[in-house]
Amino acid sequence: MTSTPASSRSHPHVFDTGSSAAERGTRLVLVITLAMMVIEITAGWWLNSMALLADGWHMGSHALAIGLTALAYATARRDW
Repeated sequence: MTSTPASSRSHPHVFDTGSSAAERGTRLVLVITLAMMVIEITAGWWLNSMALLADGWHMGSHALAIGLTALAYATARRDW
């Protein structure tokens, strides 16, 4: 019995076709997070609340992480 080397077999290498719903959801969450961040920072400054200011700036780290996720979706979708 002879076997065919793996490199000469013809089959597609499609591991994932993507999820446009997940990408849209990620962008929506990013927009909501950024909006709340701005609202908290503005309210914290207006009301002299260190807690609101700190939480608003802390939300910036969450927005960065979600933004990286959105960038990863866009990069994965791109046809290289």
